[in-house]
This record gives sequence, structure tokens and C-alpha cells, in this order.
Amino acid sequence: MTADDILTFYETIADRLDSLTAADAGEVPALVALLGGPTGRVLDIGAGAGRFTFALAAAGWQVTAIDFSPAMLAVAEARAQALGLAQRTAFVQCDLRRTRALPHGPYDAAIMIGVLYHIHEPDEQRRLIGLIAQALKPGGRLFFDVETSALGGWRREQPGVPVAGLGPGLEIAVVGFEDTRRGHHKARLSLKRTRDGETAERQVEIDCAWHDVKEMAELLRGHGLSLDGVHRGWGGKEADGVLLVAEKCP
Repeated sequence: MTADDILTFYETIADRLDSLTAADAGEVPALVALLGGPTGRVLDIGAGAGRFTFALAAAGWQVTAIDFSPAMLAVAEARAQALGLAQRTAFVQCDLRRTRALPHGPYDAAIMIGVLYHIHEPDEQRRLIGLIAQALKPGGRLFFDVETSALGGWRREQPGVPVAGLGPGLEIAVVGFEDTRRGHHKARLSLKRTRDGETAERQVEIDCAWHDVKEMAELLRGHGLSLDGVHRGWGGKEADGVLLVAEKCP
């Protein structure tokens, strides 16, 4: 896997991400409810096209949404205008693998959904959690999800069968899997996108990781964050999807 493969995947599906994540629609109200109130400033890490951004903004939060995909951010900014939420949202392109600081902090809360699936080298994880800890106010909370089973993620899809419900002009299918090492597997995906009568097709490889909750708790402690909540099956997800809640120590 390369960063280019990940970027290619998300640039290809930018305007269809909601369709791809439709089965997990219960995550959005569940996360908004867990954040609760009072509202304040929240950082949406790996925001994509704004799946959580707009629900949080509508609930009263001031949201800074960051993503490394220009296409995703373009879709999100257009939606913010259409929804009348432009004044409560800001969008910043940010590559988590290279940035030295997360933008516009400090924050009362941060959310990071579907990100650690792609950032799984121990050094990269430590660096990212450290950046988030720096961006949070004392007492600020981090909400993030992890997969805890090798059967999660793309393993749920049947190889060779296109993912359902993506609409015309986009086809995604799992070509195969490779178990690379403990806690990791590689999914090879076929992408086919038709625009203006022209079809482009390519394959990408996405490294996928699953995590041990106890190991994540130790990682958090190393950066002054305490694990305060473990929500299994959150938002109606299957048992291997876990939402973790951590608080920055005062």
C-alpha cells in the first residue's frame, strides 16, 4: 500500500462516500449523542465529505474538518453552503502522516472515525495521538474507532462481488486479501468509475489494521490521555467495531 493508493481510492469515491457508509448510518446520531453538551470547538479528523461534520455543526458545535483528499473537501464545502452551515464549519487539507501540528487548536473535543484503519505502524500511531493530545484543551475528549477483529473492514465483502448501493457509474469490488503480519491484512480493490461517458479502471491495495483495546489504552496514557469509555457495537455496528473515548488529563 502507498499513500497514493489511499488517496486514489478516496478521490474516486468522494461524491459517493455516503453511499459506501450507508450501512453505518447509525454511527452519526450515536456519536453526536455521546459528545453531548455543552458544545464548543471540535476537530473532525479524516472528515471526508462531512458525514459527521454537518451533524455536529447542526447540534451547535463549531467544527474544523480536516482530510488529505482535496476532492472530499470540495464535496464537503459545497454541502456546507447548501445546508447553511458554512459559518459553523471550516475545512482544511491536512496529511496526518506529514503535518507537525493539527490546525486551529485548541479544541474541546476531537473525533477520528475510520482513520486508524489506515495508520497502523506503531511510530505513526504514537505521533498521531501525540498531535491530537497537543490540540486538545485540558479535559478535552477524543472519540475514535478501532477494528478489533481480522474479520472487520473489507473482510465483510465477498471477493469478486461489487459493493451494493453505490449508484450508477461507480463499481468497487474486492479482488483478494493477503494476511501480511499480526494485526494487519491487505485488501486489493478494483475501482471502476464512469464520468461523461468515459470509464477509468484500476486496482489499489489498502493495508487494514485491527487493534487491541488494552494496547490503545497504554498508547493514550503515554500522551496524557485516559481511556474513559469503550462502546462496542456502537451505532448498531457489529461487535468488532469499537468506539473509544479518551480525556486529556488536566
